[in-house]
Amino acid sequence: EKDLSEVIVSIMDITERNRAEAAIRLSEKKFKTLFEIAPIGIAILNKEKNIVDANYALERITRLGKEKLLGGAYRSRTYLQPNGKAMSTDEFASARALVEDMPIFDIETGIVAEDGSVIWTLVSAAPWNMPDTSVVVITQDISERKQAEERIQQQLMRLTALRDIARVITSSLELHLTMGRIVSQITNQLGMNAATVLLFEPNTFMLEYIATHGLTESKYTKSSFRLGEGLAGIVATERRNVHTRDLKEKAGNI
Repeated sequence: EKDLSEVIVSIMDITERNRAEAAIRLSEKKFKTLFEIAPIGIAILNKEKNIVDANYALERITRLGKEKLLGGAYRSRTYLQPNGKAMSTDEFASARALVEDMPIFDIETGIVAEDGSVIWTLVSAAPWNMPDTSVVVITQDISERKQAEERIQQQLMRLTALRDIARVITSSLELHLTMGRIVSQITNQLGMNAATVLLFEPNTFMLEYIATHGLTESKYTKSSFRLGEGLAGIVATERRNVHTRDLKEKAGNI
């Protein structure tokens, strides 16, 4: 047997390294917890701009499950600018963050879902230079806020229309002028293409055109109807709504 008279022992203190690794694991756990329970949508994109991770809030906002998000189902959707026009991929917050190499905040983006409804969102993005990661995207659902803004805008438009009508009524005793303005405002407020008002003349038992908006062709605008004649005559006589799918089929008999 050989006699081992010398032994070399090497000892390295790895306490700090273990602490650092434990701190990293704790930090990652905290991030993952916050990532999953955050009330706003969070997506992490790789260098090919594909989603590699997404939280539950993003699934709820986009109405797409995680599997579909990771599979790229969102790419087939149409995206809108605040004015309703189509938004190109170059205008996405994520694309701008990568190109401009800086955080991009609060880009209002409409997402057209498969059922045709629009999900309005506020999107922010920032470059994230991590292994296999290029950008992080934050998405907030602002659909309710958008709808509230639209309702307020509609109310303002209606108040403006009522003020305009009141001004016309008080400034003119000409019935045709007054009714013409009223029909114009009603048509705009209800989003209709055309509208007409007929006045019943008790002496002749005729319905006389008094104002119209949107109907310029004479074949659609006869000067008068007898009660029971045409769609207008039926409505006046039977006191019920009458609908037609194709106005051209009723030309001359409106």
